[in-house]
Amino acid sequence: MLAEIILPLPLAQTYTYVVGQEFASQIAVGKRVTVSFGAKKTYNGIVLRVFEGEAKENYKNISQIIDNEPVVTENQLKLWQIISEYYCAPIGDIYTAAVPSGLRLDTYREKTVKILVPNFDINDNEQANFVLEKLKKSKRQQETFLKILDCFFEKNNFEIEFSELQKKLNISQNILKTLIQKEIFLQNERVVSRLETKKSEQDAKILTENQKKTLSEIEKLFEEKSTVLLHGVTSSGKTEIYIHLIIKYLSQNKNVLFLVPEIGLTSQLMERLQKIFGETLLVYHSKMSDAQRVEMWNILLQNAGNKVVIGTRSSVFLPFRNLDLIVIDEEHDNSFFQSDASPHYSAKGAAGFLSRIFGAKILLGSATPSIESYSNAQFGKYGLTTLKNRFNDIQLPEIQLLDLKEMYFKKRMRGHFSLELIDKINETLGKGEQVILFQNRRGFSLSLECAECGWVQKCTRCDVSLTYHRLTNALSCHYCGYTVQNQRVCKNCGSRNITNKGFGTEQVQEEAEKLFPNFKIARLDSDSAKKRDSFSKILSTFERKEIDILVGTQMVSKGIDFSNVGLVAVLNADNLLNFPDFRSHENAFEMLVQISGRAGRKEKQGIVIIQTFEPNSPLINYVRNNDYLSFFKMQMAERHLFNYPPYCRLVKISLKHKSKDFAEKAAEKLAEILRENTDFAVLGPDNPPIEKVQFMFIRDILLKISNKISYKKINEDIFNSIKNLRQIPDYKYILVSVIVDAL
Repeated sequence: MLAEIILPLPLAQTYTYVVGQEFASQIAVGKRVTVSFGAKKTYNGIVLRVFEGEAKENYKNISQIIDNEPVVTENQLKLWQIISEYYCAPIGDIYTAAVPSGLRLDTYREKTVKILVPNFDINDNEQANFVLEKLKKSKRQQETFLKILDCFFEKNNFEIEFSELQKKLNISQNILKTLIQKEIFLQNERVVSRLETKKSEQDAKILTENQKKTLSEIEKLFEEKSTVLLHGVTSSGKTEIYIHLIIKYLSQNKNVLFLVPEIGLTSQLMERLQKIFGETLLVYHSKMSDAQRVEMWNILLQNAGNKVVIGTRSSVFLPFRNLDLIVIDEEHDNSFFQSDASPHYSAKGAAGFLSRIFGAKILLGSATPSIESYSNAQFGKYGLTTLKNRFNDIQLPEIQLLDLKEMYFKKRMRGHFSLELIDKINETLGKGEQVILFQNRRGFSLSLECAECGWVQKCTRCDVSLTYHRLTNALSCHYCGYTVQNQRVCKNCGSRNITNKGFGTEQVQEEAEKLFPNFKIARLDSDSAKKRDSFSKILSTFERKEIDILVGTQMVSKGIDFSNVGLVAVLNADNLLNFPDFRSHENAFEMLVQISGRAGRKEKQGIVIIQTFEPNSPLINYVRNNDYLSFFKMQMAERHLFNYPPYCRLVKISLKHKSKDFAEKAAEKLAEILRENTDFAVLGPDNPPIEKVQFMFIRDILLKISNKISYKKINEDIFNSIKNLRQIPDYKYILVSVIVDAL
């Protein structure tokens, strides 16, 4: 008997091992087994397949079977294989990404607490009096005994946690130890959950007529389509529709997965769902401890009742026994794609695969749907329903444009604030309303430049300038984290005439504190929100109106739904547009619409001021008029003209090496091999915008592929091309990554 094993290594293939007779009755798909790999290494692998066959000489034996029952389901393994095949991802990387390390390394232990239990019947007065008599030589022991007894009666329970005893009674540890030694009380352990759960404490809100109509349309569309797109303007009440749909599924004993871009940025949504779904709700994300993730994994593996799982992209890998509905909120968000590490996959794509495996329905929701999703709706692949009005018909914000060229020419700028913006902020604050200032760059300035010779301090590991952070007086690389203290001396010519170039949130905050000294100003970006719970603390402080002006990056465009925001200001819209990326306008439109949606969201119309050097830009005016459809048509025309998605598929192949010349030669050779294939167009190799990261030089090759050609054939061709490259001795160990559909 043989077993095909997935190892937690960045390997595309699986490995075959011999199942000894002693394990023949125990081996099963989805169980963990210990195997040796290489000279001296051992790993915990997952059984993918068990079959009969002839053992080859190089086959090794399985050393140990760890589990009594499988810890990975067959449906999960199907998903892993599909993702590996579609995204050209090593299945070993998928195993590592999917399974909590506590299961991979077999380090998980249940959490227990010490409890105290009586060794007599506390309701029997004779027994209690007998104990008291036994303790008559020590008054303190008698007093402690009676205190503990009262505690049992107060709790109406026959066990008390040690920590609770200490907190309530502040009793002596020595006396407690003596009472246990005398066997009056026993010390036991109880398994407790690491997961925080709350009881349901409120019902869902009653839907408006518009929301009821939309919910009914979704349910009707689900009769014909597996996926429905809900396009609803900001603050139209999409969340309430999600909630009512989930309630309906739960009432039919069905399970739901609710995907969100980032848990940390959806604190209000989390609180709302917990109040409604209580213990039915499970939360899963990367900031949980590994033990918490293992515990949740086991709950789903045991199929312990119907659940709503809310989580980030990694939630698609959980061991669902049944799955009937997948809700993807803010479906346009780039956080749903894992781009920084292998496996490079999309949670939306994985949700589609889950839908096929389980027969689940998918509801996508956004105020600014991705171009691909909206085109799928237009072409009939998805169902489409629209919410055009805000909840209770509150008006969308009034968007005003300010021409920065004109403001600078007329000397109407104070730092990065136009006089018109300053007046509007003062007016808003004067009415007791709050202000959000948006600048999508953190730090104080984007770089420091020598005014004498133009020298800019760059990262030693990456091909980027270092961002200056005034609060720490340090220069940092936002790609690898390299940091040096700022000396304000040019290393090229020795000049001390160093100037700031560009500006970030720190500089905006500093300028705002000078312009509005009588108001409380705070900053929300990845620097200020580094500590655990700091994001939610800043937001809750803002919600309590203890902050007047909130300065932030794109973080302020997510998870904020407050009624007192009268004004949102974009300090410089143009830095969203100038990227060498065919998606840059789509990303800019999404960001500007989302940030604009934070203004005036409850009882009154808000105001948005966008400062820009290009006030006549079509994109800026689509934002101003909240005209998604015209923007979509413009994008589709451009993409059709230049053959970009959704009119084709894009695959990027990145090659990395510490030698620039070596990376270039390897990329040129791979491009040459790929061009032998006529099924796709090969562009490049080219230098990416950042051509060196963490000492590694990068060269990119772009493949444009017709939608009519099977991805299985294309991916097989890509794998074979990379394999052929590595057969050349010089390029055997070149780092190559394949990124599908991410550009």
